[in-house]
Amino acid sequence: MTRERSGEAIILETLERAGKACEDPAPLIYSRLFQAHPEFERLFALDTDGGVRGSMLQTAIDCLVDMAAHGPTAPAILASERLNHYSYGVTA
Repeated sequence: MTRERSGEAIILETLERAGKACEDPAPLIYSRLFQAHPEFERLFALDTDGGVRGSMLQTAIDCLVDMAAHGPTAPAILASERLNHYSYGVTA
């Protein structure tokens, strides 16, 4: 008999494994983003220490975990960040 794991458990396990494999995934993630969308790199010109990128990644991870747990906060955060990104000219 197979026990089905929750989406939250799968996400948390995946994040834990990723954390063991790579101390800070932000540089890898943003390198891949900039390869796919070079026009985005200029938006991070003032982020000389990677702090903004790290914060954005943490917010994205928090939203994934919240959504997997059917939490209440991710929709509000995503709506707010959509407007924030729109002000920088980033549209989906």
